[in-house]
Amino acid sequence: MVKALIQRGMAALPWSHGWNELFQRYVTGGLDLSPSGFRIKLGQCAKHLDHYHSLSLRPKEAFSVLELGTGWFPVLPVGLYLAGASKVVTYDINPLLSTYTLRQVARYFCELQDSGELVQRLPRLKPERLSLLRGYLDRDVSETPAAFLKTLNIELRVGDARQTGLPAGCIDLVCSCTVLEHILYPDLIALFNEFRRLSSADSLMSHFIGLEDQYATFDASISPFNFLQYTDKEFRRWNNGIIPLNRLRIADHRRAFLEGGYEILKEQNTLGELRELRRIRLAPEFQHHPVEDLLVTYSWLVGRPKPTSSR
Repeated sequence: MVKALIQRGMAALPWSHGWNELFQRYVTGGLDLSPSGFRIKLGQCAKHLDHYHSLSLRPKEAFSVLELGTGWFPVLPVGLYLAGASKVVTYDINPLLSTYTLRQVARYFCELQDSGELVQRLPRLKPERLSLLRGYLDRDVSETPAAFLKTLNIELRVGDARQTGLPAGCIDLVCSCTVLEHILYPDLIALFNEFRRLSSADSLMSHFIGLEDQYATFDASISPFNFLQYTDKEFRRWNNGIIPLNRLRIADHRRAFLEGGYEILKEQNTLGELRELRRIRLAPEFQHHPVEDLLVTYSWLVGRPKPTSSR
């Protein structure tokens, strides 16, 4: 509750995300990517690639990508470039990426390549593409993160991905990691409509979604289901503009895929413990959900655009 109130206060300030960056860097340590954290993100990148190459009707060797949610650490877009992406457009609603965080990502990629581990974790790696990352680490960096990423054919965009302005049918893979849980349902539908416009029949959409109370990773005294005890009115006190949570359940995300014009090809869920769910009294908004749906804490959802005739 204290952390939520601090972030709620910061959200009301001018330059709110700048204050949050200072809070994360000097108070919580959230801007220092751990080796294990990097490997987790790299594994997510490899899984998106596996989904594309195994589930697309006609996967390409050189494929184009739209990533939703650049975040602090662009492991996913850089990993996709290293694995053969011809172009990556990465969107974030806020300007979070900095030289400090980008250099951490570049260093980890190079260190794992030197140890021989990178190709094991990213089997589609094209080693020759690492030369630009090494050059970035070896020189005194004066260029912006966006300028350097452009040399990797990664376009960093800060803005609303509901209207990209990109040509229709230009994207082969749409992907995100722990982003959809921050977006309101109507906005999800608008995003999916835009993604469908950018996609062809051979394109794929792959999302890794977090459905747990994210404050549980900060406070061990609460369960991953803690936020399900609050009514919508009560939860608005704790939700904030820095890290908003939509509290959508897995059934809601399935429905968003379908309403957004996608058929679901794969669903892989991680479940929490039933005893943790039973620790709380569910708010009325969640009492109609089946227990097996409420237990989902993380989910991989993968889909492709429905044929035009069935939209």
